[in-house]
Amino acid sequence: MMTRRSQQKFRRWMFGVSALVVGLTAVTAFAGTAGLLPLSVKPSQGDCVVDSNAQINCQLGGLPKGSSATILVAYAAPTAGQLLNTASVKGNEPDPNKSNNTDTENTTVLGMTDLSVTKTDSPDPVLVGKNVTYTIKAVNNGPSVATGVIVTDTLPSGVKFVSASSTAGSCTQNGAGDVVCYIGTMLANSPVTITLVVATTEAGTIVNQVCIAGNEKDPKPGNNIAKEPTTVRSPVVDLSINKKDDADPVYVGDTVTYTITVTNNGPDDASGVNVMDLLAQK
Repeated sequence: MMTRRSQQKFRRWMFGVSALVVGLTAVTAFAGTAGLLPLSVKPSQGDCVVDSNAQINCQLGGLPKGSSATILVAYAAPTAGQLLNTASVKGNEPDPNKSNNTDTENTTVLGMTDLSVTKTDSPDPVLVGKNVTYTIKAVNNGPSVATGVIVTDTLPSGVKFVSASSTAGSCTQNGAGDVVCYIGTMLANSPVTITLVVATTEAGTIVNQVCIAGNEKDPKPGNNIAKEPTTVRSPVVDLSINKKDDADPVYVGDTVTYTITVTNNGPDDASGVNVMDLLAQK
């Protein structure tokens, strides 16, 4: 019989089910897995209790010759590694062959991680020829430690790679033009920040995509990819010109000085500004 305390201690992560088959004239069977409390114990006959040391004690009663009894024991596997489940059996009668009274089953528990990645850009919109900085946040939401974590950023057309850095591991640009950050091991709930800088080369909307992957099974692959659109526009300026003479009227032979004022009313910076001035008389 499962106690209320044991039921509350383990929630449903992933389950391992052990079956103890007793083929002797037995009254008592003992089982346990590395001190873990079982989620449930279901014997085909008799009754089972779990003691304070997480050992299962099953009173099966009598077993006729040639018959068997089955005990189903379900455990939650909380961490990656090995689960050792050992069961033993004994009865009231002498047993001349005790070599088969104990059996151990080794179960491999693989890690499981929920990796996620997000991305933001700055500035947006950006002028052609200016840099865009992407801030990429990689997170291992657990429950296990993630290994072999790689973040790959696929650069869109219309940009040139400038730099990339990470708070863990290192980043490089591969032959295909992608930026690859080798993070390696990530503990649960320990985020890593990657800063990627690119220079824009043409106007339009660029979409930058990043993805994250690791060695462990990921139950939520939908958050392993993030896309960030950025508007790249050509600069727009409002140039104006104003001219003023220093004297009017003047006499023949006098000197006239004109003050020419050129103003950029924005919104962007102007380049290659050229002023032409022509004097005519009528």
